[in-house]
Amino acid sequence: VVQGKAPNASKQKTAEAEPKAPLRTVAVVTPPRKTYARAIRISGLTEADKRAVLATRVAGVIDKLPVKQGDHVKTGDLVLMLAAEEKISMVDNAKQLVAQRRAELDAAERLAKTGNLPKLQLDTARSNLTQAQSQLDTAQAELDRNEVKAPFDGVIDRVPVELGSSVMQGGEVATILKLDPVIARGEISERDLGYLKIGDKASVRLVSGQTVEGTVRYI
Repeated sequence: VVQGKAPNASKQKTAEAEPKAPLRTVAVVTPPRKTYARAIRISGLTEADKRAVLATRVAGVIDKLPVKQGDHVKTGDLVLMLAAEEKISMVDNAKQLVAQRRAELDAAERLAKTGNLPKLQLDTARSNLTQAQSQLDTAQAELDRNEVKAPFDGVIDRVPVELGSSVMQGGEVATILKLDPVIARGEISERDLGYLKIGDKASVRLVSGQTVEGTVRYI
């Protein structure tokens, strides 16, 4: 009896002995999107938001000059007044006349209520008061022409006149600046123009080293 081996028996054992390679897990990661801000650097100058040169409306001698360079003023504050004795007297007289005409009208109205005054006299009293008030308004307007007042809140930048000096009509007597806000002005290249719009935030570094925040006002 001859005992033998099957021809593929050894190959099958060898294949069974080889270990199988482990399966690998592959992960797909989507990178997050990031937005990067574009910084635009320009050089420029700072300037006042408003600047006004104040001038007289009439010629005269400076009687009051309550401000000096660097003073802060509010809208309507007196900056300068020219001597106006005659005009002041006219205003005082007009005020006295208004007071007199008002008293006359009050008396006329009381008499009219009792029937002891004709309507024509009452109308005359009313007309007299109206005329006196008109005269006062005219005298006050003429006096106001001798005054120079601040047109807005600001800082007095320049006062080229002195108390007691004479000025011509239209003569410059002061310069006022509005420094709130301060404007930083610069030129931007056409290449960067598309990256800038009104309302964008901006930082301004002053020559003193101080940094202030602001917004783009116009382009």
